[in-house]
Amino acid sequence: MDEKIEYASILGDSVTFHFRDGHKVSSVFHEKRKGTKWTEERRVKQTQAIRDSWTEERRAAASAKMRERRSKKKWPNQ
Repeated sequence: MDEKIEYASILGDSVTFHFRDGHKVSSVFHEKRKGTKWTEERRVKQTQAIRDSWTEERRAAASAKMRERRSKKKWPNQ
């Protein structure tokens, strides 16, 4: 890509690619569509669902997995 494009310029919602051979390509971009905000009720419900999903068995399995990963990592202060 660096071999073909000299630089790109952005002005407002348009971007222009300036190629090394002299030609330019302009394009208009649109901001990413934003979703609707969560209500406080939805936030509380989601928080509770996440907390409920962490059973003791799942917590123990995650802990064991992290212990295994840490044992394989070479820590700089050891």
